[in-house]
Amino acid sequence: MSRRAITYARQSKQREDESQGSPEAQRRQTRALIQARDWTFAGHYEDLGASGYNPKVARPGLDAALAAVARREADVLVVYRLDRLTRQGVAEALRIVGVLREHNAALVSAEEPFLDTSTAMGTGIFGLFAALAEQESENISARSRSAKATLRAVGSHAGGRPPFGFSAERVVNGTLTVRRLVPEPTEAAVVREAVKRVLSGESVLSLARELNARNLRPRSGAEWTTSTLTRILRAPQLAGYMPAHRAGRNVEVPRDSRGRLMLERDDNGAPLRPWKALIDPADWHRLQDILEARPVTRGTAKEPSLLGGTSLMVCSLCGGGMGAARRRNIPTGGAYRCMRHKRGGGCTGTSVSMFHAEDYVARAVFSRLAALDPQDPDDLDFLLTATERFAARTEDGKVAAERATLQASIDSTRSALERLDDDRAAGIFDGETGTARYRRQVATLTARLEVAHKALTALPASSANLAPWLDSLSYSDSGPIGPGSAWDAWDVGERREFLRMALDRIEVLSPIRPHAGGNTPFRGEERLRLVWAGSNG
Repeated sequence: MSRRAITYARQSKQREDESQGSPEAQRRQTRALIQARDWTFAGHYEDLGASGYNPKVARPGLDAALAAVARREADVLVVYRLDRLTRQGVAEALRIVGVLREHNAALVSAEEPFLDTSTAMGTGIFGLFAALAEQESENISARSRSAKATLRAVGSHAGGRPPFGFSAERVVNGTLTVRRLVPEPTEAAVVREAVKRVLSGESVLSLARELNARNLRPRSGAEWTTSTLTRILRAPQLAGYMPAHRAGRNVEVPRDSRGRLMLERDDNGAPLRPWKALIDPADWHRLQDILEARPVTRGTAKEPSLLGGTSLMVCSLCGGGMGAARRRNIPTGGAYRCMRHKRGGGCTGTSVSMFHAEDYVARAVFSRLAALDPQDPDDLDFLLTATERFAARTEDGKVAAERATLQASIDSTRSALERLDDDRAAGIFDGETGTARYRRQVATLTARLEVAHKALTALPASSANLAPWLDSLSYSDSGPIGPGSAWDAWDVGERREFLRMALDRIEVLSPIRPHAGGNTPFRGEERLRLVWAGSNG
């Protein structure tokens, strides 16, 4: 009886081309092998636009092929090369072979003639080839990172699609082809108008609605939302700045203490501005101050919650954010609920009353500020940190951004120096050559540290003082947050800024005792853990 064979093809980019490893070439070569061995072709499966490296990428074609094997519909799985099956290494490759063996099926490669897992030699060679495929994937990643770093150093946009408002033109710079950002006339006009109107006091929500009414659309073709427009207005490229690059595939985009995207800098600590700006840098910094002071509303004009959807309130079980679930027409109704639990993310979930949580947190912050004792070390740390945050939020936006970025540069350089010392102690820099290399790296980092310190010292000192501002806060007859108080007069954005000045986060705890219903008093100390500024908690 002829062996039944199925074929599988994969390509990371979803396109047909003339390359040797194109989907069509893979189909042709695997079918040719089946014909040459006089097997029966039992079907073809493929995944186009699916990485063989990333374990999170779904590969329904491969899953379907293995399912066909499990149903005993095939005796052989034929691939063009092993790296078309997987680049995740030996463990993943052996897992796939294990599935095939479980159902008495074999793996055969059209381009690697000795790879036939129906034989012991083929299985051994299979393990070797899997290791080589994994190494090649790592080499490709390393070469890609190195090439992007080189291009960024000469002002090339290496971050995929250009931001809204720009197009990318290719310019030859020596031996390199650089993608330079240039204003795209139609989109740039929309951006400049939006910036001007937000700076003059208009809300992002009303502006998004008007753009939709005028039938102007973002690149997706969908309607404008506040989040879409805000993301565009936050882009450093609008001022000609180059954003700092991520250190790796799964690393967060670098942001400063205010949540802004950090900027790429030259050896002297100055921000890189390789492209023509759409707006003046000073206007961009003013714009960021305005956007940070306003809560983002999504789609409707309803008043946003104080703590929901922020990084301030988190679930104590999973560390995820808390979202607001309101109850209509009930002023004191609604709760903050764990969003990861709500989305089925595996957390068992926590929740707390919105009204009671907000009241408890606000009163706790005012009480802490009113009872500060500078002689108490904990109070002193809290006061210093709160004062720094107050100064950062009241000084000029451009100066604040420079200060935060320089401090981040200082911190990362100090960490790098510490790692060098650890590496030296571990013997990595042994020998004459190693010692010379260690000294060169220390000298480079030390010079960078001195430049950052010098630039930080040169920034104008903030004259903001927290104590007089606290003394100026008005209280009502019913306390610090009642009608007629400063808290009562602030909008949601100002209240959030006040709480962020004093708190690092608010952890929602699971209830210690079951809720008895009725008029059971809210026990804030049992339901909320306040992590104060400067506590390192």
